[in-house]
Amino acid sequence: MMRRSKKAKKNLNAVFWGRSAYRVEMGRRCSGSTSGRGLDHNWWGKLWKSQVPNKVKIHVWRAYHEALRTMFSLSKRGVGVNKLCPSCRTGMEDSSHVLWYFSEAQEVWRNSALWPVLKKFPGGPFYAFCLFVSSQWNSDELGNFLVIIWSLWQRRNNPVEKRTLAPKALWHAPSHGLIKINVDAAVDSSLEFIGVGIVARDEEGVVMSFLSRRIFGKFSPHLGECLAVREGVFLANFLKLDNWVVESDAMNAVRAIQNPVAEAPEANIVEDIRDYIAGVRNGRVCHISRDGNRVAHKLAKHAISKSVFCFSIDFVPRWLGPFVKANLAS
Repeated sequence: MMRRSKKAKKNLNAVFWGRSAYRVEMGRRCSGSTSGRGLDHNWWGKLWKSQVPNKVKIHVWRAYHEALRTMFSLSKRGVGVNKLCPSCRTGMEDSSHVLWYFSEAQEVWRNSALWPVLKKFPGGPFYAFCLFVSSQWNSDELGNFLVIIWSLWQRRNNPVEKRTLAPKALWHAPSHGLIKINVDAAVDSSLEFIGVGIVARDEEGVVMSFLSRRIFGKFSPHLGECLAVREGVFLANFLKLDNWVVESDAMNAVRAIQNPVAEAPEANIVEDIRDYIAGVRNGRVCHISRDGNRVAHKLAKHAISKSVFCFSIDFVPRWLGPFVKANLAS
């Protein structure tokens, strides 16, 4: 009989299988202890009573505990991977991103019969999503939710699905009368400033205005993206627009603006943004893929490399023109 090495024994608990998840949870239930974060026995009762295959229940159990093989969980285990979602590159790939916030997941949820309830979810990590759902439905109604969670993960891991995904999304012109303002921030931790890029375009894709500037100070990437959104809103106000949308490829920044938290580091910036939005007929902030935000990204990078403040109305410099044209969807 082979003996396990000390190293193998030490790392034994790092191997996480569905069967062990089930046994751990059953052990906790039998002992009367609280599962996971100690928040809601109601969720666990409904999960285990639901009429879905055990593999689906165990999968959701793992998602709740951030034990899926996402980029985030792999990095926590010491695997040298980038935490960003490999598909959209706009947010950290944890359970909540894959199964809720990711644009393709959102499309699935919006097209499901569950959306009227799910759209009320205020946001948060995946375990909060589960607890919200358990407060809305009984164990029978929960079944559809669990199966969709399972299918989203299968889709994420299915190479056939990956090959059939839509091509990279380019910039799409807004509807008639709406002005689309794309924003981005470039942050280099070694510098004492960040670069901000903004471009405003109409329904025909014509550049109405653009801005490339530095904002001095040490800011985290998240705060930098929030500042970029605020600059975009300021530009809309300067141009006296009352029907506009600001698009950012920073999912966390958009989420912070749509669901503000009073004590968050970005609270004052978000308050400015929301005050401006409240003062116009139709103003909002939305998320866009990085591929649809290339012009703003180019302008933000330009601000990092060039100290010149660039602002223009109804004029596109020669160096920017090719990027504007290349980013247009046919």
